[in-house]
Amino acid sequence: MHHMSHRLPLSYTSRAALLVTLLTALLLFALSANAQQVQPYVIKTDTGLDECPRAGKSSCLERLFKGSYSGSYYLAHDNGLEVVLERDRIRTYIFYVDTPGKAPFNGRNDKGIGKGSNMDDVIRAYGAPEERSAPPEPPIPGRARIIESYFDYGSLGITFSFADERLIDIRVYTVIPPGADPFADPFADLSQRAGGALTVARELVQHTGHSHIYAANIRSSQSSQLKKLGVSANVITCFNQRLTLPLIERHLSRAFADEFTTDQLREGLTFYKTVSGKRFADTFRISTLELLLIPTEERLPELSKEDRQNIAAFTRTPVGQQSVDPQANVIRRAAPDMQRAVSELLEQCNTQKAKH
Repeated sequence: MHHMSHRLPLSYTSRAALLVTLLTALLLFALSANAQQVQPYVIKTDTGLDECPRAGKSSCLERLFKGSYSGSYYLAHDNGLEVVLERDRIRTYIFYVDTPGKAPFNGRNDKGIGKGSNMDDVIRAYGAPEERSAPPEPPIPGRARIIESYFDYGSLGITFSFADERLIDIRVYTVIPPGADPFADPFADLSQRAGGALTVARELVQHTGHSHIYAANIRSSQSSQLKKLGVSANVITCFNQRLTLPLIERHLSRAFADEFTTDQLREGLTFYKTVSGKRFADTFRISTLELLLIPTEERLPELSKEDRQNIAAFTRTPVGQQSVDPQANVIRRAAPDMQRAVSELLEQCNTQKAKH
């Protein structure tokens, strides 16, 4: 029995990955027609973009912006964006606002600074810069030239560049805390920066419907495998009864809590509590059950234009991305614990049968 319980979770994992991949493709296709209606991005001083936060992994850039890697840069000039990387982490965002030869970035920062802003607008929003470029040399008589300058707010990690007084780009970069070693790895403590509240994570998982999907998938795939191996109906019944939603939720909740901050979890929970969020969760759950060929009397909800816009915006956030991404960190975090739980339940049910 030990050999069997080792093999079965692997079969379940590969099948789940395939199904979620197919479902993700269907959802993204359904939303693609409305992609142009998605609201502009908000450039945040502390994260750069909440949808792909600074210090996070660069892989999320590929899902949001069409670009390419060039050395330590990710270049997405068609989207008005360059990103400086350190290994696979995002170190600096460069948002092109009004730069010749570059497409303008679709967004403004959280203080309303963007295309059309000037030096006075930045000072009104942020106060006097902590550092600014030196006054320009006198122009050469008879030759027009553009004066380039910058305002830097080092304690915030944001720089504004200007051509004359017109804002041309915004940079959001990793700040080295006061007193810290400037040569130390700024991403060394990333594992300590999440650790969201487990209670919030569990409520989020309950609203997403992921626990229902995993339970149905595991029961279906394991029951089929166990029957092929000649395992008795009593063991299969025992396994299906003990594979409860709270058991699944415990492992998924821990993965979400380890991956996100409490604020990010609450942001995701807020979405799922909306009408659009509930319809999105129902669509994801019912579509998955259909792909699993598991009978359900539920019908797919009708998604309005507003629903599609809200869903498209949500799936750009960190929690939203990982809710539909089969390669998401939360899936990888949860998989080993889920496999162990499945193996333990099989052993328990087999042992119970042997005792009787």
